[in-house]
Amino acid sequence: MYSLVIIDMQPVFKASQEPGLVQPITREIQLAKKKGYPIVVVEYETKGKGKNTLEYIAKKVREYGSFVIKNTDDGAWAIIPMLKARTRSKKVRVVGVNTAACVYQTVCSLAEEGYKVQVIADGCWDSFVPNHNKYLVKMAKREGVSLHRLRKGYGTRVNVIT
Repeated sequence: MYSLVIIDMQPVFKASQEPGLVQPITREIQLAKKKGYPIVVVEYETKGKGKNTLEYIAKKVREYGSFVIKNTDDGAWAIIPMLKARTRSKKVRVVGVNTAACVYQTVCSLAEEGYKVQVIADGCWDSFVPNHNKYLVKMAKREGVSLHRLRKGYGTRVNVIT
């Protein structure tokens, strides 16, 4: 069992508007719901007030999802208590934006806390593409973190070239 963590899908973040991002995240939500896995949606406290892409995703996770508000790039401190309350598993799959900031910081902190983290590469994005690729590679080098790509087939592990 794993938990799905969706990070900062808010319109104030340009990366959340990437057209190819919603489909992989929707697939992750559908799979987690089908298997009854916990879903945690993380929103940056001072961003995305009102109508936003988070609302679109919230419709899909209403039955099973949890919402966490954070006030720093690193959302692990807000996510971990929610995960502990919902599951004993320390396995998470992560999608969201921005790869070089919030996704990276959260993934690293989750791994440092002993979580096995699968980053869904095509379910993450950064408005500055070189940062996206660079930080995917940095995450893949961390112990407890693996990268996966959906477009080649569900759960395909990405071979990272460093």
